[in-house]
Amino acid sequence: MNRLKTKRSARQAHNTKLLQEARSLLSDPTADKPKLTSIYDRLSASKNKLSKINDALEEHLAEQEFEAEYVAAAEYNNKAISMLAEILCNIDGLRDGDSTAAAAPQNGNTSPSGGPTAIGPRLPNLGMQTFRGDIHERSAFWEQFEQTVHLNNATSATTFFYLCHYLAGEAAAAICGFPTSEACYAGAIELLKESFGDQKRIEQHHLSSALRNLPHIKS
Repeated sequence: MNRLKTKRSARQAHNTKLLQEARSLLSDPTADKPKLTSIYDRLSASKNKLSKINDALEEHLAEQEFEAEYVAAAEYNNKAISMLAEILCNIDGLRDGDSTAAAAPQNGNTSPSGGPTAIGPRLPNLGMQTFRGDIHERSAFWEQFEQTVHLNNATSATTFFYLCHYLAGEAAAAICGFPTSEACYAGAIELLKESFGDQKRIEQHHLSSALRNLPHIKS
């Protein structure tokens, strides 16, 4: 197990360097598609290797260590997922010539949660439940959103406005700062799926809930 922890530390350090390199590229207005694609591929490969190390390490963890270790690994993984989505957004923007899209500004419009939403088309109320990042509610939300909005003929930009309109809490924070443009919609969807649709995290959530609900046995 010590060897696995050493490998994980080395891989995390490498990931951190790639995240810093990616952030520097995203801040560079001269960064072109080949450079962004290169850092995307390298960070994606490194993230996958780190995930394999974490999976192997899980088998050696004591029960009392598992939840804390898993939460820490998930938080670290989310940093890479968020950066990959942001890079993908920029790559698609270069492909579509959509380099002028602005981030969603704060304004007086409110979402169902009472928070500010992006300026965009006036959206009819679809009666959907707001998704706040509760992992066991993600599948139900996505199924409803997919059937009601995602699979319809609206543009990706309009669909993105709908998505932002029905997000709040951690879910809204995950894509905060993404321009509500066609180029960034796919990246936002991928980020939400990876952040809140991880099957192991869902199973761990159910297990933790079940353990908390077990009746106390008096000695």
